[in-house]
Amino acid sequence: LSDRERGILSAERSAHLRRAIESFEAVRDEYERRDERTLSELEAMSLRNAYFYLGDCAFALGQYGEAIEFYNMAKARYPRDPSVLVAMIQIVNANLELGDLASARTANERARAIFQTLPDEVWDDPNLPLSRREWERWLDANTRLYDGYARSDTDP
Repeated sequence: LSDRERGILSAERSAHLRRAIESFEAVRDEYERRDERTLSELEAMSLRNAYFYLGDCAFALGQYGEAIEFYNMAKARYPRDPSVLVAMIQIVNANLELGDLASARTANERARAIFQTLPDEVWDDPNLPLSRREWERWLDANTRLYDGYARSDTDP
């Protein structure tokens, strides 16, 4: 693609993502106004997904601070849902994009704490992106990585 075509496609992508944010906010706001007990299973899932997709859209736009805010809102709204770990991964990644290694490390530690509090039965869901063991390995790998960065910062 030419630079001009690439620019046009990039602008269209950004416009679509901004419209998606508006749509997910509208879904979230509409369902939040209703009594949660009256939501159908599909509506409850749509509400949950809207919370997480807001962060995904902001992240894709490179609006990492806003993505962190959206992911934190999802985490606060669904603290016992294993999908919160996906939000935590993205909070780690957003902090890394912002060049904030300390906050990325803290987010990883919080993800580990959340992981450890999740009940065993949540891992029975075959729709999860990673198994319990895979999450554990990811969190361990990040911890080792951050420890390595910390040592390299203090080594002469």
